[in-house]
Amino acid sequence: MNLGGQLINTLKKLRLTGMPETLDTRLSQAEKNNSGYLDFFTTMIEDE
Repeated sequence: MNLGGQLINTLKKLRLTGMPETLDTRLSQAEKNNSGYLDFFTTMIEDE
């Protein structure tokens, strides 16, 4: 299993259901916008 799959499984175990649904989109956006870690994490938390 790759790192993304492991992360999604962990998020689901933690019952963070919003994050797995938007992870791929948010990763693409962060890469496109050169977002830092804090911006990326804040956006992921907002999705939850």
